[in-house]
This record gives sequence, structure tokens and C-alpha cells, in this order.
Amino acid sequence: MPASRARPNLHNASMAFAVLAALLAMVGGAVVLAGYLLDLPALRAILHGWAPMKPTSALCFILNGLALLFSLLTTGRPDGANTAPPVGPVCSRCCLFCRYSSAC
Repeated sequence: MPASRARPNLHNASMAFAVLAALLAMVGGAVVLAGYLLDLPALRAILHGWAPMKPTSALCFILNGLALLFSLLTTGRPDGANTAPPVGPVCSRCCLFCRYSSAC
């Protein structure tokens, strides 16, 4: 028996937490990118007084939030198999490229 059927409340709570974490990461990255696009220094940092986030880091927050959301997708198959596109490896490679390239 799959673990999701053995403890449905725990499974639902963990799925809700994962969706919330993904949405928070995506919204945080979008707010920082909007701060750079609109030239608003107050939106470039997560909290007042903190160092501003780089635009590439904000993009990585958005991409990793998308990867987490895509990893939660299932097609409703009885076995619960994940058939979402492999977004996670693509996002992680983009983030590594932005982190270690001098162009970003």
C-alpha cells in the first residue's frame, strides 16, 4: 500500500507545505525582479536592511519554485507515478550556469 493511502492527512499536509514553499519562492523572486525592472531599491531585498538580491538569484528562485511545482504533478494514475517533464535538472543547470558564469 502506498504511503499516501496509509496516512492521508500527513500526505495532504506535506503536499500543501510543498506548494506553499514553491509559491513563496516564486513570488519572492518575482518581487525582486520587479524591483530591478521598475528601479525600486526597496523591492530588491527580501527584508529592509538586508543586502539586495541579484537578478540571477531571483530568477533561480522562480525556476526552483517551478521545478518544485512540476515535481508534484501526477496524472491521476492509480500508482501515483510522476509523469511531469524533467524540469528540476534543467532549472538546476540554469542556476549553476548563472552562479558561475561571469556574464550573469
